[in-house]
Amino acid sequence: MEYLAVNFIEYASIPVILAAIYAGFLYHRLVTEMRILSYFIFLSAAIELVSKVMWYMKENNLRLLHLYVLLGFVLLAWFYKTILKGFIAPKLIGGVTIGFVLFTLVNSLFFQSLDTFNSVALTVQAVLMIILCVFTFLVLMNDIVREERQGLFSSLNWINSGLFLYYLSSLMVFYIGNQFIQFYTSLTNQYLWSMHSFFSMLMYVCLMVGLWKSPRRLNS
Repeated sequence: MEYLAVNFIEYASIPVILAAIYAGFLYHRLVTEMRILSYFIFLSAAIELVSKVMWYMKENNLRLLHLYVLLGFVLLAWFYKTILKGFIAPKLIGGVTIGFVLFTLVNSLFFQSLDTFNSVALTVQAVLMIILCVFTFLVLMNDIVREERQGLFSSLNWINSGLFLYYLSSLMVFYIGNQFIQFYTSLTNQYLWSMHSFFSMLMYVCLMVGLWKSPRRLNS
């Protein structure tokens, strides 16, 4: 069991890199919504690669996490703002995004420093993402929406499901992450983070399937 947990953590970056390569291969043929999602995947892959290098060099890579939380939410909010156009006022998602950016900056500068695990910002991000995902599920259940966005329907279902499962399952990890690091054994931490790695891998597999099922531009 311990060996399996270590492998999940060690190889969690593979689906991220594969998703970035696949998104890059398809990029010029993707519709606007999927191009925006690709930016999130590219960011994830870049952060993952640099983080791995820093980890092998035994350097603190938590500053990258602070950056990833901020930029990752901005890109995902942009993605949902695009696909939910006509159902949620763009200014609402824009306002939430600006508020989250300001909150994250204040948290990183004054409360949870750049060299620590920013559990508060991660928790807030997870809650906001879960809300966006649930609302998207409700929108996609509408028969009129299914007809109007028939080409994107299957793709969005895979993408939204992957993001929902990841942020829902990771909410506990984000919320109690610091307590586990400080007060629990290394083996318990391994099991906790292996669960997080498993759902991260699942999310990127879902994103790749979503890109595969996405409609293509007529003029690439």
